[in-house]
Amino acid sequence: MASLRFRNGKWQVQVRRYGHAPQAKSFQSKSDAQRWARQTEAELDRTLIPNDVRSLNTITVAQLLTRYRDNVTSEKRGIVPERKRIEVFLRQRWSALPLARVDAAIFSRYRDTRLKQVQPGTVIRELGLLSSIFETARREWGYTALQNPLAGLRKPKTPEGRERRLKPGELQALTKACSTVAGSWLLHGFQLAIETGLRRGELLGIRWQHVRFDTAVLHVPFTKTDKARTIPLTDRAKAILTERRAECSTDAEYAFPVSANAFRLAWERCKRRAERSGYIDIQELRFHDLRHEAISRFFEMGLNPAEVASISGHRDLRMLLRYTHLTPEYLGAKLRASKNDVHAESSSTEAQSPLDFDRRHASHSSHVCDSPELQPPPIGQSTGERKHAGIHDEGSSGRTTHQRPAPPRHREAPSLLLSKRKPEAIHGRQSIVDTKRAPRREAKQ
Repeated sequence: MASLRFRNGKWQVQVRRYGHAPQAKSFQSKSDAQRWARQTEAELDRTLIPNDVRSLNTITVAQLLTRYRDNVTSEKRGIVPERKRIEVFLRQRWSALPLARVDAAIFSRYRDTRLKQVQPGTVIRELGLLSSIFETARREWGYTALQNPLAGLRKPKTPEGRERRLKPGELQALTKACSTVAGSWLLHGFQLAIETGLRRGELLGIRWQHVRFDTAVLHVPFTKTDKARTIPLTDRAKAILTERRAECSTDAEYAFPVSANAFRLAWERCKRRAERSGYIDIQELRFHDLRHEAISRFFEMGLNPAEVASISGHRDLRMLLRYTHLTPEYLGAKLRASKNDVHAESSSTEAQSPLDFDRRHASHSSHVCDSPELQPPPIGQSTGERKHAGIHDEGSSGRTTHQRPAPPRHREAPSLLLSKRKPEAIHGRQSIVDTKRAPRREAKQ
């Protein structure tokens, strides 16, 4: 219902509708105020879903985060890291604010503060999670009046992809350090990651029922992209799994019966032992960098991008190239090998002299011209005399008993064929026209 009153020389009109925020405006004339009230009421009536802003004052950001953690995060595969991020959000002061008071300025300050504490990649993932939470509340939980405060927020610059590969000597140092761990599961996991390019979660999820030793393939049902794939096993990878199978019990389900946290801690201790042996930069090596190492080795073996993507599981060529880091030494050796091949081909081509080609062409032409079929009949020789000589004409009806076998037909050279053409055919249409006009000129004369 619209209310209209005259105050301070102006007509003030206010429109109220249930489920919508009150709207008010002032006009100089009463007719303009009434017209605006009718239009506003019609627009609010056409709105099918109420847009009550006052309901946002009763819900806090913390309640929204808790509901998302209990209902949505619990159904995701990455439940552990996402729960940790939400716990970080709940410790912030803005989590106690009602949804009606949340704006982009709050998260802009949060972004700038977090950039001083963590890497830009971490901030990008946190902002992405917050945006997903607000969008879920707006689209699925009925908070239609809620505007996503992170929709237009500027995100930090995406960091450059890692280009870390194993340096000379690090493979031997890590192999020696992993060998000191009780059991060989860390050593086998480290070596198998280099041979297959599997992620840590995919590696720990290997079940013996998915390993085919007869065909040397491994089925990976649970992946990051939720798309199962089957990868081939190298001879070294098959040997590692064979050793791993011999050390596991007969009723073991997994090839690596350890948790992800235990594997991570053992890997960190292994790097510290390798660092004490003289490799200082090895602490910056991550286990996921072994995936970069494996994919780069696949390309160095000569596999094409489609074959490597079928092993690594990448769907995007751009992302696959981020995992490919070919060494300058390998590229230099390949360039030198290609250059030698080009020189070998050019030298073999130069060995064939132009004089040899002309000599072979001349001998071929003379052989073609010496063919009896191409020789014209002698002047004055009749068809009967030619038959008596053993030469059979194609159009004659007589049969020759002593017919000489036809010599092998050779393909004539283009230059020879051109030399046999009549002058009229060589010069083209103009000569043909001239030969046709000649009788007419004679007739006129």
